[in-house]
Amino acid sequence: MDNPFAYGKEVSGRFFTDREEETVELLRDLKRGQNVIIYSPRRYGKTSLIKKVLESLRKDGMITIYIDLYKATSKQKLIDVFAKSVAEQTESNLKKGFAVIKELLPKLLPKIIFRQTGLPEIEFEYNRNQSIMPLLSDVLELVHKISKKRKKNAVVVFDEFQEIMNFEDDEIEREMRSHFQSHQNISYVFLGSKQHLMKKLFLDKSRPFYNSGKHFPLGKIENEKFSIFIKNNFKSNGMKIDNETIGEILGKTQGHPYYTQLLCNVLWDYCVENKIKFIKNKEVDLALDKVLKRESHAYIEIWEGIRGNARLVLEAMAKQDFVKAFSSAFLLENRLGTASSIQRAIKILENRGLIEKQEGSYYIADVFFKLWIIQNILR
Repeated sequence: MDNPFAYGKEVSGRFFTDREEETVELLRDLKRGQNVIIYSPRRYGKTSLIKKVLESLRKDGMITIYIDLYKATSKQKLIDVFAKSVAEQTESNLKKGFAVIKELLPKLLPKIIFRQTGLPEIEFEYNRNQSIMPLLSDVLELVHKISKKRKKNAVVVFDEFQEIMNFEDDEIEREMRSHFQSHQNISYVFLGSKQHLMKKLFLDKSRPFYNSGKHFPLGKIENEKFSIFIKNNFKSNGMKIDNETIGEILGKTQGHPYYTQLLCNVLWDYCVENKIKFIKNKEVDLALDKVLKRESHAYIEIWEGIRGNARLVLEAMAKQDFVKAFSSAFLLENRLGTASSIQRAIKILENRGLIEKQEGSYYIADVFFKLWIIQNILR
């Protein structure tokens, strides 16, 4: 039987864990035309969740578009990514998508190319030496035009939306907001994994997207529901695991969806290989050891890329779950000097995604990196 615990990729079906309440709420909001801002730490399953929601909305007859802005490394690339996503997702095949672009956006000349994979793709030709803003304005109206023509409501999802802050100015933000706020037939969903940047985009009064949607922070899966998922998946292959051992797993992963799936994946393989039918804490510890050894090379590389106060801050944070990084008690206990002396270190670690902020406290984002620091640096 295939390993039922999946990680590091989008999941659906039996690999998807719970999120029933979130799914119901998102479906209700998007059918009403509500814009939604979804943010959480990395690897919480935002993309899997929203794609499950989009699948349901498509079945209900709505137009759905998913756009990954991680690929939009320039303003020109943003046009390509947006138009390509619309062409591929509004029609059943590439030729029909090709026709839609030609009809609604004559300034953008699509062509079908074949890359090394041998699969056809859409690419666009336009004058890249002129200002792209008039063309971008037209591209941002694409879904609106399709929606009106077909008399169907639409949902457009931007994943990793904080990437638009990598542009040299807020011209793209302003242009997007000016179009989106007039699209009454479209719900926009903005996903982001860098919470501090997402909050700056949508909570800063000076930013164009201030107050432009419902905030939807995605939390951890409840332990009780995660426990049922874990127990049932092991049971599917005739393995038994009691509540105490499941509690041990969730304690080591702090209930983080990605790391829980990862540890259970390794634990499953270990038990299958060793024909273990009743899983106890000993097997969990062995599986965790395998994970840390497997990830050790990556963690060493991360650690060697950190210098000075940033290392000291990580060491201090590894000693507890949540820290008030600028409090006198934390600074004195860990001999970190003044709050101003570690501000730059905190910013570096946050921008690199190594630490996250939650309700005024900081914590190490990668649960297993924290354990690796404890075992290899602090001991």
